[in-house]
Amino acid sequence: MMNRKLLATAVAGVVAPMTAQAVDFAVSGAIDRAIRFADNGNGSDVQHVSGPYPTHFAFSGSAEAMPGIIAGGRIEAGWGANSAGSRDVDAPDKAPDLSYRHSYMYVSGAFGRVTLGWTNPAGRSAMFGSHNGAWAGTEYSVDHTSSISVLTTDDESSGYSVWSFMPSVNWGRANVLRYNSPSIGPVTFAASLQKDGNDPTDQMWAFEGRVSQEVGAASVIGRVGIVEDALAISGGMKFANGTSINAAWGTDERKAGQDYEDVYVNLSHEWGSLSLAIDYRTADDSMTNLEGRKVGLGANYALGEGVNVYAGFHNYSFDAPDMDLENVNSFHIGTSVSF
Repeated sequence: MMNRKLLATAVAGVVAPMTAQAVDFAVSGAIDRAIRFADNGNGSDVQHVSGPYPTHFAFSGSAEAMPGIIAGGRIEAGWGANSAGSRDVDAPDKAPDLSYRHSYMYVSGAFGRVTLGWTNPAGRSAMFGSHNGAWAGTEYSVDHTSSISVLTTDDESSGYSVWSFMPSVNWGRANVLRYNSPSIGPVTFAASLQKDGNDPTDQMWAFEGRVSQEVGAASVIGRVGIVEDALAISGGMKFANGTSINAAWGTDERKAGQDYEDVYVNLSHEWGSLSLAIDYRTADDSMTNLEGRKVGLGANYALGEGVNVYAGFHNYSFDAPDMDLENVNSFHIGTSVSF
């Protein structure tokens, strides 16, 4: 009996401090769907696709582990129903597939934040730091990473897709050990370590810097990301009247036989809940002599907090050695609900 009392006392002593801690728990996510009308010069198609926000569902929680130290984590899954990035003209529909988006824990305090697990490496999406309120209709459109075929003017396959001419200077999620600094004035930085995708026996570093600063009546933001032989820089300036100018530049030599450069500019304006934007992008690979250009228009209307309707039109044109290629045109309209 004495042993049972001692055991009960010991368990109570351990559990009591834990149950006394307040745990902040949250459920969040988004549902995003769009309809795309695509034409590659020979065929056209109407497609129901996942929008720029993949539909996802997340659980996150945090608690004060000790005075000034917060411990927490996040688990997130996505459902890529008919992903626009993998849809060609007249491709059959795909059932929703479950994707693994985030699974990590972290510790944060005055020193910054240390994260361990599957999540974004430092510098991910560094090409997309902008004030563009119509991003769902322009640079983050449903054509991003598109598999729409590029045809010759003789209605024959060129062997290329839109993605062949305009791959993104970006890097994907991975199992990382990541550090995010606290704010140093208007600047923050991050560094992460992960397995090298091209050489799994080696480790790979990624770095990121961010700046956000009010300059008079204007707001300036900027991002830079570096990993191996890839560099991405973006930034934007938003004026008090709602107009913003945004630009990005990137280069990528990580894949054998690739020397890729990407330039992007965007002009947008906001009238309350309505945002409109026009953008231009050019990308070329000096090793394969492939060059692509995009001109786009985008719009977004905020119906309420977390509820948006967006639309965009894009014209893609291409140059490749010894081939005359058709343009690709697409229009999409969709809605996203986030919570």
